[in-house]
Amino acid sequence: MSKTAKLFIAMGCFALAISAQSQVTNNKYWSDSPLKTPLLKGKEVIQAVKYRTVSFDLMGLKSALSNVSSVNDKEKEVPVIIELPHPDGTSSLYEVWENNTMHEGLKSKFPEIKAYDAIGLSGDFAKIDVTPHGFHAMILSTSKGSMFIDPFSMGDTENYKVYFKKDFRTDKKMRCDFMSKLLKGKKEFNPSIHKEFGTCELRTYRFAVAATGEYTSYHGGTVALAQAAQVTTMNRVNGVYERDMAITMTIIANNDLIIFTNSGSDPYTNGSPGNMINENQTEIDNTIGSSNYDIGHVFGTNSGGLAGLGVVCSNGNKARGVTGSANPVGDPFDIDYVAHETGHQFGANHTQNNSCNRNNATAMEPGSASTIMGYAGICAPNVQSNSDDHFHGVSLEEMHNEIMSGGHTCEAITSLTNTAPTITATNGNVTVPANTPFALTATVTDPDGDALEYCWEQMDNTPSTQPPVATSTDGPNFRSNSPDASPTRYFPNLADLAAGVTPTWEVVPSVTRTMNFRVTVRDKP
Repeated sequence: MSKTAKLFIAMGCFALAISAQSQVTNNKYWSDSPLKTPLLKGKEVIQAVKYRTVSFDLMGLKSALSNVSSVNDKEKEVPVIIELPHPDGTSSLYEVWENNTMHEGLKSKFPEIKAYDAIGLSGDFAKIDVTPHGFHAMILSTSKGSMFIDPFSMGDTENYKVYFKKDFRTDKKMRCDFMSKLLKGKKEFNPSIHKEFGTCELRTYRFAVAATGEYTSYHGGTVALAQAAQVTTMNRVNGVYERDMAITMTIIANNDLIIFTNSGSDPYTNGSPGNMINENQTEIDNTIGSSNYDIGHVFGTNSGGLAGLGVVCSNGNKARGVTGSANPVGDPFDIDYVAHETGHQFGANHTQNNSCNRNNATAMEPGSASTIMGYAGICAPNVQSNSDDHFHGVSLEEMHNEIMSGGHTCEAITSLTNTAPTITATNGNVTVPANTPFALTATVTDPDGDALEYCWEQMDNTPSTQPPVATSTDGPNFRSNSPDASPTRYFPNLADLAAGVTPTWEVVPSVTRTMNFRVTVRDKP
């Protein structure tokens, strides 16, 4: 018996750069708290199995960040440096720039809401914000995994939880009701053998995001507080889209006009995504004007998720996006739900091989899947409870095809100085004995000498037994893992091999079959 591995390769640009000089002053505005659990000032919505408790000097931090330059001027201005805590007891320094999550006109209306990019001197990338709700941070680290800093409880702007994404605990019940009648021209998808995703250009889309009265009430009842919560969410969503696709979304200047404070008189049927998706298209077109935004969405509560496929830039359809949750806050809402639904709007289908709402052409991930366009936690058997914050290679290709299509011309394009890496070789197209672990390696060159992230993923979509079994002759046997710094992936992973453990979601075949894999290389200046 034998198995054959065939290789797909892909590469992409990262839309960030680190400057050569920095303003270094008193850059630590936090301290470890002596209390593991401070007195709760409101609902404790962030639940983590393990976390570090810190106290922030929010006024001092605001003062330091008042001197931050715009990310648009990073080539000629000097950034401010601040120190941020990590969950493992360490900390790191970050260069900070004010970003474009908010349009300049919206910034002038809400000067108390600030969103920033933070580039770690150790190579991490973070999205941070300071709002009336307090301080928030999402740190995307190749070496440690994703980390978060969030208020300990609602209304508490002094005490914070610092935790790893993997330690977040959630009672996840929401699902994405993906209805084909709302899709725009569903196309047959055939993955390419070699693709350069992203053209080393940053694409900026004008984002109109409405809020139901219920969403606004959850966040404190005022337009400003709802707008602040939306900025926190979209800042984090942008972090993933910028890293994976060089796409960013800027909340429009008059977005406050579509944030509602009265659930009895707003134009939405909160809790009914099938109604809300049409109501949102009508409301945003009427209030904002079709020519004044590129993609629209509405945040609610208890409504689940629903979106049109490939509707960005499409007049009459581009506001067909709905996301709602009983707790519309934190990583599950931001990444599992909002990033997922906007992924549909940018042309990406579901990736789970399980039967619930499966899209056969892109069902490349075993079980519920674990990437953004999967159903992690809501489609048994589940790989894990929540999505990892990256897109599968097949999703990257779908979105790339969508934004590069002839009818997709609404975005603003900015050239980047970065150059894409080149995959020069792999060790694929080989035959190995059945029941034998194996490794795949990519050889890559980068003219800029930047750090790179690698992600090997299986590319077989035939419906198959899940969790995978060794006797399957088709379909996915290996899960996607978060991108890391190694060009080599072991199947299964080395830790389980060393321990003599057979992982549920990494199963080596015992029969003759051909397996296809793709490596995606992310450029990380």
